[in-house]
Amino acid sequence: MAYQIQSYNVSVAFSRAAGTASPVRERIIEVIGPRNFHGGLERAYLVFSTVFDAWVRDPVCGYLTTSDPFNPMLSGWFPATDFDAFHAVLSDASPTVLDYTVVTINGVTNYVSRITVSSGAAQTPGRDLATYVEPDAVMTPAASAGSA
Repeated sequence: MAYQIQSYNVSVAFSRAAGTASPVRERIIEVIGPRNFHGGLERAYLVFSTVFDAWVRDPVCGYLTTSDPFNPMLSGWFPATDFDAFHAVLSDASPTVLDYTVVTINGVTNYVSRITVSSGAAQTPGRDLATYVEPDAVMTPAASAGSA
């Protein structure tokens, strides 16, 4: 299942429970899809948490809640270290698409085995290589003054 992302919000949470050795750090990206023909919204809550840094349970990365079929909600579970990569894709370019695969594991439906966020816009073929500058190239003030 896939949809084009219309907007997203980022939040941060820190918590510590009694009897635990270290706090839990979470960053949450709320992804909002387009309105469907019934007026509902598809949403995804991608949770990047230190709780998931050492995940060793079932081979899943989320769950799709469909109790309200017009407003399905995807929960994604990721290690805290994956946040920067996902956020970079969301803030990079449009259109941005959220794609996921729903599976049944041990008789339980609506588990999610794959979540992908991808971006890419149509590019004009045949860029002018004469004016192309490598991203690593640095212009010094002296070099730019001499080329005028």
